[in-house]
Amino acid sequence: MALRIGVINQKGGVGKTTISNALAYEFANQLGLKTLLIDFDPQASQTILMNLNPDDFSDSNQPNISRIFEKEMIEPINIIPNLDFIPSNTQLSRQSEKAVVGKDKMLEKFLKKIESNYNVIIIDSNPSFSSLMTNVVLASNILVVPIGTSALDEAGTHGFFQIIEEIADVYEKIPEKIFVIPTKFDKRRRDDREVLSIFKNELPLYIKTLDNLQETEFEVLNPIPERAVIKDASASRMFLKEYIETYEKAQREVGLIFEEIAQKLIQEVAK
Repeated sequence: MALRIGVINQKGGVGKTTISNALAYEFANQLGLKTLLIDFDPQASQTILMNLNPDDFSDSNQPNISRIFEKEMIEPINIIPNLDFIPSNTQLSRQSEKAVVGKDKMLEKFLKKIESNYNVIIIDSNPSFSSLMTNVVLASNILVVPIGTSALDEAGTHGFFQIIEEIADVYEKIPEKIFVIPTKFDKRRRDDREVLSIFKNELPLYIKTLDNLQETEFEVLNPIPERAVIKDASASRMFLKEYIETYEKAQREVGLIFEEIAQKLIQEVAK
């Protein structure tokens, strides 16, 4: 069975797409694992980052992710050796809003049919609570939650995990592990340092108060710094590690952070 990683947050702009993309590259290119990356966000940022046009993957085209709500099979696109990709488009939002029986489990059902082809499946979720996010939570073994280290980002954290708690309660499926990744961190800012402290010291205690999540393994990983190289790589439609090695070798320590995250997650494959 493949390791299924859902990268989720109800807020946009916290690095969800960047993290999904960088981890997919680490698993496929650096670790040699057969990897599938799924863009499950109608905004299709991951698809654009792959230098693909979302409009090319609509209607009856094979890689159209929205077809899972019609119980159709989808043919992923190969991007680089060991990395396949399923793009997104605006149809995903419309399809997910239809009155379809069992629609919150459509992604899980689809992945069960194809997961034997992969070691790792990464799902880049939409940034809002909806049937789409519920699909990602139910389809994942591990949840990776990027959260910005500003007071505004931290303010909604308890509410977000309450949503995950409610999904676990209603569907009686508890995430095996949850990893929080603080993002956009600048140690020079007092606000960032205080929020990081809250994540590390107070958030784990809060999770233990939630009936369904208190047995879930919960860990806050090292923060990802706010660096221009991350935005530059996205603007260039390149994988972060690839961009650093080509243009910004002085920023290799940023790439090492994603290596460490991938290694942390890959321990779950070995178990």
